[in-house]
Amino acid sequence: MVGMETNVAVVNSAPEDLELLRLQVAERLGWRSIEYSREGRLIGIPPSKRLFHAVPSYARDIGAAWDLVEYWRGHGIQIRIQTVWRPALGRIYAVDIEDQLHPLAHAEAAAAPQAVCEAFLKVKGEQLSCLIANQIPLNQRPR
Repeated sequence: MVGMETNVAVVNSAPEDLELLRLQVAERLGWRSIEYSREGRLIGIPPSKRLFHAVPSYARDIGAAWDLVEYWRGHGIQIRIQTVWRPALGRIYAVDIEDQLHPLAHAEAAAAPQAVCEAFLKVKGEQLSCLIANQIPLNQRPR
């Protein structure tokens, strides 16, 4: 892919690295007032909400990571998730994000949720804003 970073994420990420990834994704999605509760849970105020909720474990939980995939899909952005073989690493997950076949981001990691998060964060902020602003949600497009 021309002009895109293709480096492989740290394959066996430490828990603190995955927690940082979780925080970065939540911030990018618009979560506010993110902090640790007295019980040690990461909490914050989700976009368009007023009360604190637990921040999903985007980098560890495939269900939470899949919310990112659905977010992009709802805006007409294509996401390809596949397993690939790397001689030095074995089987890993590769995620590609594209807008009308224009590559936006690529990431590889040992776990699918981590690869989805890494790719999500690689899309530049201005690309993210422009893509979302200029897209008609799939359910509102003429057939």
